[in-house]
Amino acid sequence: MPMIKSSNIVSGIKGLGMRRSLLALIALSLISVTVITFAFSISKPYTLDEVEEARMAQKINFMGPKTFHPSPEGGGEDISHPLLYSYLNAIFYRLFGPAEVSLRSFGILWFIFSLLLLLRFTHEIFKDKSRYNIAAKAVTASLYLLNPLLIQHSMLLNNSDNTILTFAIILFVFQFYR
Repeated sequence: MPMIKSSNIVSGIKGLGMRRSLLALIALSLISVTVITFAFSISKPYTLDEVEEARMAQKINFMGPKTFHPSPEGGGEDISHPLLYSYLNAIFYRLFGPAEVSLRSFGILWFIFSLLLLLRFTHEIFKDKSRYNIAAKAVTASLYLLNPLLIQHSMLLNNSDNTILTFAIILFVFQFYR
């Protein structure tokens, strides 16, 4: 059995600590870039179809399902998104008000849920390979946090594709994998 020198153990621990510190710094940088991007865009006024979605959330809160009935009895709105998205958006409208920040936070919340679920899925895939688990999570989080399409579209009010749909796809793939 070879002798283990204490200096090798100490340098290994320092190296491991340095790698974790570097990984933590990179993670903090990625999260900071995403948060700064959200901070600059979250209070922008509604544009184009976003106005319609905000108005639909308001109508759902005051009229309920009649929002989608023809004009004389109802709100005259077309179903432009899956109803789950429209109704959850209306709940957010009711809880936090009609401000741009509150309704755009709905997409940001789903962005965070999707990231957490994706990290859980990555952990499940690499749970037997602990050497690669942290690296796989880092790569997964980096690709997700730096994807400009996901960041931009999670703040659009009329976009269910990168909010609930992203979460649902990751959830279904995760369940299929298990």
